[in-house]
Amino acid sequence: MFEMVFDKKRLLYLYILGGITGGLLELLAHSILPAYQFEKESMVVGASGSIMAIFIALAFYRPNLEVRFFGVFPIKLIYLALFFIFINIVTLGIADNIAHFAHLGGALFGALSIIGISNKKDIITYSQMFTARIKEFFKSLFKRNTHLKVKKGGRTRSTQFKSDEEYNLESKQRQEKTDAILDKIAKSGYESLTKAEKDFLFNQSKK
Repeated sequence: MFEMVFDKKRLLYLYILGGITGGLLELLAHSILPAYQFEKESMVVGASGSIMAIFIALAFYRPNLEVRFFGVFPIKLIYLALFFIFINIVTLGIADNIAHFAHLGGALFGALSIIGISNKKDIITYSQMFTARIKEFFKSLFKRNTHLKVKKGGRTRSTQFKSDEEYNLESKQRQEKTDAILDKIAKSGYESLTKAEKDFLFNQSKK
């Protein structure tokens, strides 16, 4: 149902971030609320926070969408969502091994994901933009790391990795230049070369 309205990328972001928000809220509640202080340890297992985030987001975005309760009774999705939120609120603090705060945390994130969605100022859009920036950062970092720093004689120079095509083209150009210099020597002698040509020929002889 969610993918009838939104794309799979938004579903993935909502699932992951809604689950994280729900899990963190559950752990926070167990850490600070007196009703949970008797427990020796806290653990959150399952994806109910993620499911609540998706459920509430869809219900808030399409409140008049009808579903079949128990496959028989038609009910608007928003009423069903509000019922689930109410049930989780009134059962807070009950030792029933159900992560009610995780459900409410996921529901809260789902509701927040709809705020500002019409003008692309919602939390999911910002999360996608943030992720894109992180990707670009690592891409640029990888590109910078393709340059090696080589020290020789106390001087530092940068060496860039080249593709096979670039390497072969440069090798061909160097060979053509070398042949042209050798032809010049054969016709006019070594002394007819310029300083740049002599330096080039000297450097080529060392390779």
